[in-house]
This record gives sequence, structure tokens and C-alpha cells, in this order.
Amino acid sequence: MIDAKENQIDDANLFLRFIRLKLTLKGLDQLLLWLLDTLTTIDLSSNRFSGSIPPSLGNLNTLRFLNLSRNTLGGHIPSSLGRMSLLESLDLSSNKLDGEIPSGLARLTFLAKLNLSMNNLEGQIPQSTQLSTFGNESYVGNVGLCGFPLTKKCEGSDGKPVFPQD
Repeated sequence: MIDAKENQIDDANLFLRFIRLKLTLKGLDQLLLWLLDTLTTIDLSSNRFSGSIPPSLGNLNTLRFLNLSRNTLGGHIPSSLGRMSLLESLDLSSNKLDGEIPSGLARLTFLAKLNLSMNNLEGQIPQSTQLSTFGNESYVGNVGLCGFPLTKKCEGSDGKPVFPQD
């Protein structure tokens, strides 16, 4: 999966092309014989996973759908996810992720669905035509986030929201 075009057929990787993997999609069992060419979805949601998201996930350049939602993943969103150029859907919602949204996510031009809600993210949402197409629902529950498309403006020099004082 890391590089399906370079790892196609050579003696060392020949066995990888014939891994027998049974996948259940919408109640139908399907046997996948061409794992490197056909596995485009990873859904590890609701598994009580903890720790941080491995930066090596960014090397899976044939992946189109990644769902790690509803776990207890912490730490920062790896900037390497910005290298997943074919990614169409990214759901990291309902975890304990913190820090800023990596600016590299703005390079994901195929991204049609983004859900970063219900984390501890902060700072300004990276300004790009791609990330600005998602509404508030993609970012809700991150009280430290600010900037378009949210209604909370970033006013501080560090890009973090400035809250009104009583």
C-alpha cells in the first residue's frame, strides 16, 4: 500500500500481491487477491485505540478513505497525512488530538469529507480553498480553533483565539 506502483512484481514482494484477505462490505464477504491495488479504505473507528497517530500512515499513498474516529488517540495530527494525495475522506473525530491542524492537509485536493470535530485542536484553521469548503460541523467541539470557516475570529499574533473579557 505504501507505493503500489513501485512494489508491483519482484521476487521479494511477489507474495504480497497474493495475500488472501476476506473483507466484508455492506454484509457481503469479498475475497481480495490484489491487496496492494484494491485496499483503499481503512476504518479503525470505535476500537478504544490510544497513543498517537503514526506518521507512517502518510506513506499510504493509495488510500482514499481513513476513519480513526471514536478512539482515544492523542497528540498532534501528523503533517505526513498531507502527502496522501488521493485521500477523499478523513475522519479523526471524537479523539483527544491536540495542537494545530497541519497546513499540509490543505494540499489534499481530492478531500471531499473532513471531520476533525470533538478533539482538543487549537489555533487557526489553515487558509486554503480546500479546507475552507468544509463547514463548522467539521471542526465543532474544538474550543481552541479559530478562523474561517468558523465564526470565531483569530486576533492574536500567535493565531489563537482571543476571548472577550468580562
